[in-house]
Amino acid sequence: MNSLEKILMGFEQYLSNQKGYSPNTVKAYLRDLRKFGNFYKEYANWGKIKLKKIDKIGIRHFLGSLLEEGYSNSTISRKLSSIKTFFKYLVMQDKLKHNPAAILKNPKVEKKLPEVLSEEEIQKIFKELEGNDFYSKRNRAILELFYITGIRLSELIDIDVKNIDFSKKEIKIKGKGKKERIVLIGDRAKKSLEHYLHVRSQRFRKKGPLFISNRNQRLSHSMVQNIVKNILSKITEKNNLSPHTLRHSFATHLINNGAELRAVQDLLGHESLSTTQIYTHIKLNKMRELYDQAHPHADERSV
Repeated sequence: MNSLEKILMGFEQYLSNQKGYSPNTVKAYLRDLRKFGNFYKEYANWGKIKLKKIDKIGIRHFLGSLLEEGYSNSTISRKLSSIKTFFKYLVMQDKLKHNPAAILKNPKVEKKLPEVLSEEEIQKIFKELEGNDFYSKRNRAILELFYITGIRLSELIDIDVKNIDFSKKEIKIKGKGKKERIVLIGDRAKKSLEHYLHVRSQRFRKKGPLFISNRNQRLSHSMVQNIVKNILSKITEKNNLSPHTLRHSFATHLINNGAELRAVQDLLGHESLSTTQIYTHIKLNKMRELYDQAHPHADERSV
């Protein structure tokens, strides 16, 4: 094992245990850094990586090579963030005196508005899930929770039955960075969960993971993604359908119905208000669309 791989093992533990990053995020960081390491060895004509000799010029060359390979600004930005975090870690560990990537700026990334379902489409979803079998009850509860709470995929998967307080209509969620928060469920979601757990109890034990497969195993990321995508594709022709579509719809519908941005930020578990502000853009776009359709002087052709 070379010296870089040994350092990456420590970095992996740092990301998992101290930063609380998900396994997928940790894998992405390590993948980015290995690509960077392979580039730098060729760029500097080194047999092995010399961390103390890496400089900002070399890092800029790496970013330029990514652009030439056709990577998007958002992907390049993420890879630069991986590099910055890695060198910051090395400084913390006293392996380096300074972070050569610290002053490099991330490329500008155009924020894409997320795909959002209409309230009418949401109603259609639950009409699709009116069966009484285990799968129908489970899948309805999954989609109810995504839409009613706005939780992330990883957060939903990690829920155990013991995390639910039915009397208070609350669920304890483990969010990003292993930070816990409480999400609220309405009467509909509560009933969906109760019906699902009742049907489930006839086949499996009541404790343990909330959402399980027919083999009594906690559902994986890919299984939940497939469940949601298959159901949503039956009621809409929109693209990029996923659990995040329901999370975006949850936030957008709250904003459109008068919820305060700070409240939505807390419900989504966003650390920064700027992350939540994308939903105000969605509302403004909708308002502009309605204005263009309804106002007699909105279109220059009416002048």
